[in-house]
Amino acid sequence: MGSEAKKRRIYEELPVIICEWHQHVLPHIHRGIASRHLTPSGLKMLHFDAHPDLTFPINVRAADCFNKDTLYDQIEIADWILPLCYEGHVSRVIWIKPQWAMQINDGEYDVKIGEDKGSGGLRVNWKDDYFIEELLYSKEESLLNAKDIQMQVQTLNSDLNNKGMCKIKENNGGYEPDQDSIAVDHESGQEAGNCLFQNSTCKSFNGNYLLDIDLDFFSTHNPFKLHHLEEDFTRLIEIFKFEPPTQYSDEGIEKATVQRHKQLQKLQKTILYHVQMENLSFDSLECLNLINDRATSVTEGEISKDYYGLLQKISGKQKEKGEAVDLDLIHFAGMSSELPHHKSTMNEINTAFKNVENFLLKQPVPQMVTISRSTEDDYTPSDQVNYIQENVIDMLKRLYGKISITKDYEP
Repeated sequence: MGSEAKKRRIYEELPVIICEWHQHVLPHIHRGIASRHLTPSGLKMLHFDAHPDLTFPINVRAADCFNKDTLYDQIEIADWILPLCYEGHVSRVIWIKPQWAMQINDGEYDVKIGEDKGSGGLRVNWKDDYFIEELLYSKEESLLNAKDIQMQVQTLNSDLNNKGMCKIKENNGGYEPDQDSIAVDHESGQEAGNCLFQNSTCKSFNGNYLLDIDLDFFSTHNPFKLHHLEEDFTRLIEIFKFEPPTQYSDEGIEKATVQRHKQLQKLQKTILYHVQMENLSFDSLECLNLINDRATSVTEGEISKDYYGLLQKISGKQKEKGEAVDLDLIHFAGMSSELPHHKSTMNEINTAFKNVENFLLKQPVPQMVTISRSTEDDYTPSDQVNYIQENVIDMLKRLYGKISITKDYEP
């Protein structure tokens, strides 16, 4: 095949894909690669989000990343970036996070991602609690078909109004940049105190990249916290608490991983025991598929009595109110109890618009923009999502001129 046939095609207008659920952007990216509009390898991703989205279902095989129909059916909102890395499309991920997101520390990390020899699942050799807690860590020598990935995590400063970077103009309550303001010079790099990022000197990057924006970057709910009383949510945090390694040697991580697996196994069995005692159906419960060894029956001696008591309490309250008992919601609340929770003020949202635009002004034009609304699952506050989306679209128009918007969600 000649070089002309392999040459990347150019979109007439920059595509902006808006989805409700974040994993639904993945088919659009794959189609862009298949049609040769996106670079098939060596892509970078600029990921604005309150969450890393760097997990993967531990029961799904790494090989399924290359079977698109299977992959799409099995991944959730936080599982869509690692497949792009393992497939060889994305080689660098830059997660830009708000100040209240603290899942991974700021820094630059060289990571390998591959198929775990033992389980066949997708794993990384990143020695961070985020991956150890999710049972996704594996030693480098245990990874097959490993890919090298550059990961960068940076926190965006909350306010630059007093640092000569950019001013906010109010326009009918909305955000409008001051055309006389001075953007950050990322070509030369600035000290952290005078830069959009905290704890780092940041520079412009070159090359082909995808721009991804989750609207919960600007204002963030922990939806599980909203659905439970503070007392019950605090108990869930205690029950599901992860004990990190005392030492981050291979042996220390292995010990912590084994302990975490036993903990999750016991909590999963507790859900099943509750189902048995209440004569409920467990066929549709997603929380029973979180770890590999799903039991079919459980005895009282195998369960967490604290968790069982809480399940009975919460279920009893829901029954009294005439509500359906959602065991998945309870269990996932425990698994996600330490997610960020910060509903922003309008001033905070407008300041974030300014900061993001200041940074993007110094970057090349992306090959594609993907946006996740994340409001049906309550991560983006429903009373703010439309305002945020409208202003993000206006920002993209100012930055890139003509854009082609695809709304892949039910209005």
